[in-house]
Amino acid sequence: MTKTIENTTTSIKKKRKKKPPVVRAYRLQHKANAGKVARVAAVLPEYQKAAKIIQAHQLQAFVQDGAGFWNRRDPGEFETKLSERYKRSVQNQVVAGLDS
Repeated sequence: MTKTIENTTTSIKKKRKKKPPVVRAYRLQHKANAGKVARVAAVLPEYQKAAKIIQAHQLQAFVQDGAGFWNRRDPGEFETKLSERYKRSVQNQVVAGLDS
């Protein structure tokens, strides 16, 4: 009886197809006041700039050393207004994107 159940679930898994990646963006309703929205908008360009620098650093290590993408690698010294915590958050997001 157990074998039948295992065979059934195995065959179901084989029949499923991978969904193609689709990216959609919708405006969401939020309750943030104008001041909070402005603070997020002010941080976003610095966050994006840091992401480009960290991504280049990760890719350089990958190409030159053959090292994998690693979110604990030193993000390097670069000029930014972001805190160290934000730099680590950017690095985690960049590594997750590169791994996918």
